Amino acid sequence: MIELANKHVLVVGLDNRGRAACEVLRRAGATVVALDPADTQELRAEAGRLRPLGVEVGLGAAAPPEAEFALAWVSRRFR
Repeated sequence: MIELANKHVLVVGLDNRGRAACEVLRRAGATVVALDPADTQELRAEAGRLRPLGVEVGLGAAAPPEAEFALAWVSRRFR
């Protein structure tokens, strides 16, 4: 298994798989940035549940951040 502690990981898409990935990655010690191109009430509520876990959440994102990540989990494409 890949060592994830202290790795920067990007999660794109906060559907069920994306949300679960955020939780698993945080439990493994990764620093997680989660983005979704949508910005809905449901996603805002989910962001409110993920932020206390230490996940940085960006909604309404038009493009991925210009940062280096060790890993990316993609559940949704930017359009």
